[in-house]
Amino acid sequence: MFGTTQLYPHLLSRFPIGEKTNIVTQFGVNAILMGATPNDYYVDVEGRVYDFGPGVGTRIIAAIQNGIWSYVSLYYYGAWLWTQSQPSDSKHHIHFLFLEAQYPLTPYFSAGFSAGVYWRNSYYENFPDVNKNHPLVKVFFRTALLDL
Repeated sequence: MFGTTQLYPHLLSRFPIGEKTNIVTQFGVNAILMGATPNDYYVDVEGRVYDFGPGVGTRIIAAIQNGIWSYVSLYYYGAWLWTQSQPSDSKHHIHFLFLEAQYPLTPYFSAGFSAGVYWRNSYYENFPDVNKNHPLVKVFFRTALLDL
């Protein structure tokens, strides 16, 4: 659906709300060196069906963290790509928004669940614009490497 190579300078903040519990936030601007996303109308002779090009984006994260674990997190990621490949007459706005929860089962292992949405607004010069969205659901396990 979407992939990039990017630089992500960001501001990380921590606000204590308990002895070991914090609200942690991140805000950053992404410099997308090269990103790729599907093109709804183009297929080249070698079978490529995606656009690629540079862009900019933003990432906003807020989490309730206790120790090393983020119990609840809210993520937003937005990107704007300008196509440099053929056909070069399209632009794409990409968005991810999801909520994640995890619970530590041991000091080194947690399980979690995430749900959200991905949506793409693609603008084409010679074809109708396309708006697509997809639900995202993930069940995961995490491990922590701690110095004993």
